[in-house]
Amino acid sequence: MNIFFTGDVMNRKKSPSKSSPTDPLKFHILSNRYIVLDGHFEITEYTNDYIEFCSNSLKTRFYGSNITVKELGDESADIEGLFVRIEFS
Repeated sequence: MNIFFTGDVMNRKKSPSKSSPTDPLKFHILSNRYIVLDGHFEITEYTNDYIEFCSNSLKTRFYGSNITVKELGDESADIEGLFVRIEFS
């Protein structure tokens, strides 16, 4: 898994090719209000207060408030909200 911290949502680059289910999931944490996921993943739980993803055997949960999936593609998701915590299991 790769986690990237950057400040400009407009300058992020989309992966030109599809990833394999064994490729790591990449998180682009643009601020405490915007996160971009790139790679092969499955949304396993989604509420207003948290969203959980599973990639390979790793589960990741983002906690916060007003969490909304703004864009969802085959191998990407743009998530907005006020994020306060991340858990990995």
